[in-house]
Amino acid sequence: MESIHPTAEAGGFLASDFVRNTSFILDNGSEVIDIVFLCEFDKGEPYVKSPDEVDAVYWMTTDEILDSPMAPIWLKESIQEAELLRKK
Repeated sequence: MESIHPTAEAGGFLASDFVRNTSFILDNGSEVIDIVFLCEFDKGEPYVKSPDEVDAVYWMTTDEILDSPMAPIWLKESIQEAELLRKK
């Protein structure tokens, strides 16, 4: 899959490379489509845009996410794939 042009700005991030897409069903029955991009931070402050969907925003390192018991497996898998792509 082609990557998005690196200057396509989206909310303070510069879209960079497609990592993966998956779909799954949460324990509560909600269906999820998860599309992951590896992006470079450009500017701005993170904030919760949709409080009915997101409780909070956290800045974490790869290791902090992988070590967190609160991070779901699908997030850890996405982060691992993004980290492999980042190191290329």
